[in-house]
Amino acid sequence: MGEEIASAMFGLIMGLWAILHSGSLERDRKRRLTKMLNNPRWTWRSFSWLAANIAADKETARRLLVAVGARPQVRNPNKWGLISKVGEP
Repeated sequence: MGEEIASAMFGLIMGLWAILHSGSLERDRKRRLTKMLNNPRWTWRSFSWLAANIAADKETARRLLVAVGARPQVRNPNKWGLISKVGEP
C-alpha cells in the first residue's frame, strides 16, 4: 500500500512539473529555431532538419516556425526561412 501511495504522489508531482515547465520547452525550441534561421551562412533551411534539431513532430515544428516569423519557400515548401531575411512570397 505504501508503494502505491508513493507511486501516485510521484505521478502527481511529475504531472505538475510538466505543466509548469511546458512553456520552457516551447521557448527553448523557438530560441533555437530563431538562432538556426538567423545563421548568416544560410538563407533557407530544410524543414526536416529544423524539426529534428528541436526534437519536434511536424505539426509542432510548423507551428513554432510560423510563430518565430518563418515561412516556406514557394518553389520548395521543404525549405524554410525567416520572413525578415527572405521577404514575403
